[in-house]
Amino acid sequence: MRRVLERLAESPGSAILLVSLVSLTASWINWGFGLVVGVLFDKAIARKVRVDYRLLVTSAYSGFIVWHGGLAGSVPLAIATSGHPFKQIIGIIPTDRTIFAAYNLFIAVPLVNRMMMPKKGEEVFVDPELLVEPEPPEATGTTPAERMETSRVLSCLIGPAGLAFLFQYFAGTGTLTLKIVKNGSSRFICSSLDQKRLLTHNCSDNSAVESFLKSLKAEVVWRRDWHVRRDVEIARFQYINGF
Repeated sequence: MRRVLERLAESPGSAILLVSLVSLTASWINWGFGLVVGVLFDKAIARKVRVDYRLLVTSAYSGFIVWHGGLAGSVPLAIATSGHPFKQIIGIIPTDRTIFAAYNLFIAVPLVNRMMMPKKGEEVFVDPELLVEPEPPEATGTTPAERMETSRVLSCLIGPAGLAFLFQYFAGTGTLTLKIVKNGSSRFICSSLDQKRLLTHNCSDNSAVESFLKSLKAEVVWRRDWHVRRDVEIARFQYINGF
């Protein structure tokens, strides 16, 4: 897939458009997925096309503009779930009016990035040799946990089971809500990724969320005394939507 996408980038302009679209699509699926895919694809394109590297990196990170309106957005999923705390105020808003709405499509961002291309002679290029990826070492598991982590057999067993659950759920007129994302097959499919993160003690993929939670606590929760739980929920909801 990466090689097919790389062939589509034959000029600086097409490279900017393509990196923007890939980053936006990946971030719409999941913010962490978009963070990784955008950077890796950015480096692959920079090794192939001579384009302003500053704008190329900007395009790779522009996917974060839409991530909270995508499949990983907690607010659109929460307000589509029956029994959410603000049902009496706003009701239940299905995902076809938020995540899958026409106005949520990311068309303008790639065009804006393309329009920001610098004039000839003002570009900043990067040496492609600096972006060459070293060959990864061959995985050799020595402990049961490491062998399970790199086992293709285990992945082939878990993946189809999760996909089968998804098919059964949505075929039975199931809708996309916070419950299915949190407790359903998405968590089941990603269990191997969660296990890898816990085993390697690498929390960098969660750093953005932790930073946001610290801001929420410092700017809202810790600034006053709360006597009613409902007041905290409303203040938190207003802060997140205005963040």
